[in-house]
Amino acid sequence: MANWNNPTVTSTYANFVTEAKDRDVSAALQFDSAIITDTNLPTNTIRWNSSSKLWQRWDGTAWVALAVTYGISISGGAGSVAWSGVTGKPTTVSGYGITDAITTASIGSQSVSNAANLGSVAAANFAQLAVAQTWTKAQRGAVVILTDAPTITIDMNNPNFIITLAGNRTLGNPSNQVGGQSGIIIIAQNPTGGHTLAFGSHWKFAGGTAPTITTGGWLVDVLAYYIHDSGWIFASLTKDVR
Repeated sequence: MANWNNPTVTSTYANFVTEAKDRDVSAALQFDSAIITDTNLPTNTIRWNSSSKLWQRWDGTAWVALAVTYGISISGGAGSVAWSGVTGKPTTVSGYGITDAITTASIGSQSVSNAANLGSVAAANFAQLAVAQTWTKAQRGAVVILTDAPTITIDMNNPNFIITLAGNRTLGNPSNQVGGQSGIIIIAQNPTGGHTLAFGSHWKFAGGTAPTITTGGWLVDVLAYYIHDSGWIFASLTKDVR
């Protein structure tokens, strides 16, 4: 513990060395009250309080958190900062140096879905929902491996599927049907083969009759589909693709 009134002119040589060293140790430990206790510190001394995780200033009477002095709101033992309490932060996206971000539903007088530009990016260089565009690179729909079951369930949030049949099955009415979607379903027999596939009421085929799939072991059919609406899926089966 260091008494910052010492050493004095009346200190003995031995005491002078000890008292000066105590002051050096206190400064090296940043006056941390969890480690060391000091007395008679000068006003405006700065210390680190490892118990409360705060930098503090001695005002001559008490220790005051520097966060209070600088208007930063601190909460929690880990010293988390409440963003609302930080002063002087930018109030706009451009204030952070971001110039091409979409922050609202419109840019100037144009909606985001039909914008001529996004920041400095020309319309030809980003995808839009309501604008005819030509893609210069291939776009791919994910392929999902379906779980074999007596009734096979499809979530049309995905476009393409593969199923390997291990018994007589039914391709049920899918969930999340939205008009305009298309894709394929690869239907494979397991090594044994001989399995049939019935179709739910949403699946519509030419002539109103569901096709009979290829039944040989390991043989593959491809079912192409187009969703007309939530209750109609136009489908066509290409058999024995090899």
